[in-house]
Amino acid sequence: MRQIQHEKKGTKKARVYPCLALFFALTFFLPKLHAGPETTLLAEDISDRAYLKRVITLMQNAQSSIDLSMFAIQYQAQPADPVHQLLTALGNAAQSGKKVRLWLNARQASIGTNRLFMRPDLQRELLRQGLRIFYVDKSRRLHDKLIVIDQKTVIEGSMNWTREALLKNYETASIIHSKELAAQKIKRLEALPAEEQTLQTAEKSEDSLPFPLGLLTNPKIFPDALKNRQIRTLGLYLLLLSEAQATGRQEFEFDLESWGDRLPFKKRWVGPSLRHEMKRTLDFLKNYGLLQWQDAGQNKVKVTLTKAEAPEPILVPTALVKNGYIQTFSMRDLFVYLIVLNKAQISGNVPFWLGSIADVSKEFHLDTVTFIHGLWSLRRQNLIEIYPSEKKLVGGVWQREFTNRYQLNPLETPAQRTARFDGLNQKFGKPLVDNARLFAGALDDPEDVTVVRQFLHLMKEYPEKEVAEAVRVVAGYNRNNALRTPEYVRGVLRGSLN
Repeated sequence: MRQIQHEKKGTKKARVYPCLALFFALTFFLPKLHAGPETTLLAEDISDRAYLKRVITLMQNAQSSIDLSMFAIQYQAQPADPVHQLLTALGNAAQSGKKVRLWLNARQASIGTNRLFMRPDLQRELLRQGLRIFYVDKSRRLHDKLIVIDQKTVIEGSMNWTREALLKNYETASIIHSKELAAQKIKRLEALPAEEQTLQTAEKSEDSLPFPLGLLTNPKIFPDALKNRQIRTLGLYLLLLSEAQATGRQEFEFDLESWGDRLPFKKRWVGPSLRHEMKRTLDFLKNYGLLQWQDAGQNKVKVTLTKAEAPEPILVPTALVKNGYIQTFSMRDLFVYLIVLNKAQISGNVPFWLGSIADVSKEFHLDTVTFIHGLWSLRRQNLIEIYPSEKKLVGGVWQREFTNRYQLNPLETPAQRTARFDGLNQKFGKPLVDNARLFAGALDDPEDVTVVRQFLHLMKEYPEKEVAEAVRVVAGYNRNNALRTPEYVRGVLRGSLN
């Protein structure tokens, strides 16, 4: 009996061992057979402040190629600027014969426009250095922060090429050394619907006038002119720059009276008085070292512009000159418009933040009150949009998390400005439209067709006196209050808001 039991026990063990062997085989070996050859990934964390130096080193040591796809690139032409350092390394690689390709986002995140997240003048310079640049189809946003070096090293994470991201933000980024992964990333980039940019198309697409930024940041030039009420110097200088660009010459003649008509002179200044004031303005520009001039007879003068250093120009739309804005702008508004234009060009977002009003005023040597009044004047002319920051309840206290945001509006032609309200006048009648524009003006938007249309609809729903009273309440809020809108006027009329 014992012998039989022992044999049964041995038979049981004999059955268990093969089962265990089969279990281990299924657990450890079959997945590896299914997955194919094992791949070793060598990874390195370069988050936050480690990113800049490491990426520059990798690009400098590239042997054959650099492929880059990036959502936002904000550039300042200063050696200390981190993006300038990255782009310098990228350009040097291209000039040394490396294959360098750049894919760019072409879809605007906030307002659906097609403005690229990199300055046009920078794109042209990179093309001249030998980069190939691709605009990804704007039907979708390219949100990459990707670099592939020598088809074997992948750098990826949340880091845009912006000063804010590189120097201030908490951003994650990793380097992965893997030929297989690099090949997959490049294959994806090459399959993206994209249009290659050429130097010729880049030059044709940008209709702008380079204005030296230093003339606004040097306290002894245009900040001094504004302070001393030399109110036509900036406008005349823009006209002269435009003429020099159109003719391709720094020396030319022009008629004093016809050019005076393009500047904001008083109506009583005609003939000799206008010519006298034009010469005084030319003298101011001469004193700043920007030009030389002399009489050329028959009410004309001969001007020779002094070439100003412009390592980081403001790209002024030629429409500012061609469409007559110089004649209607005060010098304060023109100065502030150029500041906003500069900040928009180096920003990667729309709407964008100017930064601290006090800091920007200090940078351009303006009084903060002058700067603020200029901003709101531009809004009233429908040239910029101002989006006041909303307050948030933090620890039981209402606080503003960010400063205001700004957005530049397209520069209309004189015909477009004249016809802006024609459709509304035909539909609602000019008297009603004029009243709606008065209400919109109380909220600093008298030239905004959308805002005027909203008030026209309110005036169809409610008696005009009630609309006027609701506007009076809302217009009484501080200008930086995000509630100063037609929508909030509607809320007051409904009685649903206090």
